[in-house]
Amino acid sequence: MTGGLTRMGAIALAAIVAMGGVARPLAAQDPRPDDEMPRTAHVDDAASLGVGRPVPDLELALFSGDKSTISAQIKDRKGLVIALTGATCPMCVKYSPRLAALEKEFAAKGIAWVFVNPAEAETRGEIGDQIRKYRIERPYVADRDHRIARALGARTTTEVFLLDPSRTMYYRGAVDDQYGIGVTRDAPGSEYLRDAVEALVSGAPRPRVRATWSPGCLLDLGAAPAAEAGAPTYNGRIAWIMAENCVTCHRPGAAANAAPFALDSYEAVNARAKMIEAVVRDGLMPPWHGAARAEGEASPWVTDRSISPGDRDALLAWLRSDRPRGEASLCLPVPARLSNTWNIGEPDLLLLSTGMRLPVQGGLRHARVMAAFSPSEERWLSAIEFRPMEAGTVHHAVVWVLAPGNTLPATDQIPEGLELLGTYSPGDNVLRYPSGAARRVRPGSIFLIDLYGVPMGKEAISSLRLAMRFVPREQVEQGAVKWGVRSLVSIAPGFDGPTGDGPVTAMCEVGVPSASRVLAIQPIMRASGRSVGVELRLPDGTTRPVLAADRFDFRWQIRYEYAEPVSIAAGSRFAATGRYEAAAAGERRLVRGPGAGDDSLILSVEVLEPVVRP
Repeated sequence: MTGGLTRMGAIALAAIVAMGGVARPLAAQDPRPDDEMPRTAHVDDAASLGVGRPVPDLELALFSGDKSTISAQIKDRKGLVIALTGATCPMCVKYSPRLAALEKEFAAKGIAWVFVNPAEAETRGEIGDQIRKYRIERPYVADRDHRIARALGARTTTEVFLLDPSRTMYYRGAVDDQYGIGVTRDAPGSEYLRDAVEALVSGAPRPRVRATWSPGCLLDLGAAPAAEAGAPTYNGRIAWIMAENCVTCHRPGAAANAAPFALDSYEAVNARAKMIEAVVRDGLMPPWHGAARAEGEASPWVTDRSISPGDRDALLAWLRSDRPRGEASLCLPVPARLSNTWNIGEPDLLLLSTGMRLPVQGGLRHARVMAAFSPSEERWLSAIEFRPMEAGTVHHAVVWVLAPGNTLPATDQIPEGLELLGTYSPGDNVLRYPSGAARRVRPGSIFLIDLYGVPMGKEAISSLRLAMRFVPREQVEQGAVKWGVRSLVSIAPGFDGPTGDGPVTAMCEVGVPSASRVLAIQPIMRASGRSVGVELRLPDGTTRPVLAADRFDFRWQIRYEYAEPVSIAAGSRFAATGRYEAAAAGERRLVRGPGAGDDSLILSVEVLEPVVRP
């Protein structure tokens, strides 16, 4: 999401309609408010989106301080690309290097180029960093009043508009179909903008594809209805809802930030209202795989990040209104700006894994990297925090413990017989054990990390830092650690992904050999995983449902920790069933590498075992 916009969505904003020789945008419309927002590029209806009609000769207030117009930019050229962009929108970040390369390539073909940033919440510093980082040379406009975006009928932050010399819209939509919301192809299947430019330069009356939907942050350009009397205000309730459900990730302080921008102020939330509405409405945010709970129902999971039904309804109603601010006296204090400090406190040990080199662009990459446990004596781990060395370079990671005596698995195999230490994904990167519980780590252990890196527009090294806190030795000697944490892991037989003939089901079981207290469970699936359920099978043959994650998204590797550890009889089994579906053609998001493995289902059950002292 970026300012003045929202993150993704199915909201069809207005087309440009020629009236009396002047192109005017229609009012924003949402003909299918209950539909999920489209997450990938697709061909759209050109006529209803103003393609083939003139665009006004808009004035351009350039970021450099100069003034220009569309006609001045297009003069003596074969066409003009108006490319919407943003400095903090994740989709814009992915496309920034491609846009910078295309502007130079198309200049040789006689095509002018203008960047337009409609993100009112982005600072001059953020925009300047984008211009310098990607070496953007063409005119750049900060469209803070959305005058240009409204005139174009723009819908998302990644949309591009190709005009012919008469300012007639020749093509609008996506640059290509490589990136979508939660989708990254290895390479574009359709290069819509390039094809349109080639057609325009060759003199063709129209390109083969004239309009497409461009996934990105949704733009909020339409007038909203006034809130009803007595409706929630930002200061009165909405700020509290945002603080409880969003600001834990969307907070100031880039070094510790799990999300690309902060949502800790009225201005930031108001500027991204449509995107927030879309992702909350569709259940994408806050990220949570578990079943929804009824209002007032307590969750069994201490890690539950779902928004309550009452808060969800109040937030959506406010976002769809004119978003009243409310009394300033009720406003939450702005959180202190974060620094490089760790959420778990000052680490006793900080490890850095080996790294994986990422290309500028492309699909998800995998490598198995390592970090050696350096202490020469056993330690009892009480908390751990995972954090990428460079923000944004790690999509998710799975961390295993290779203890002395364990067999090192082949790089093309998922580790069998190893304990799971934890996982990293944005917003799920801290693990704290309850008081009196800790995990023993033996000297000579190695942490094997299945690292999934995501190219972010520049060459980078993807690596993971592991910050650890230990129970002090003297407290261990005094018996402070009463329960040792151990992970029981089962891996379903692997397969090479669904074929497109229908869903594939995988199953695995974790047996509990002795009476135990279960601290947490965690199912792990890959890109094509769509849902997973876990049930407890008792020795008497009865079963109990444990988890129903009907909308699994592998971007969020969630550990489900019980609010209170659950006592389990000896001989009980946790059984997981995962459902996988083939992605659309070309949509497979993982570029295979050493250890990439397959789409196996993994289930980890963390148990607490009494620590026996000599």
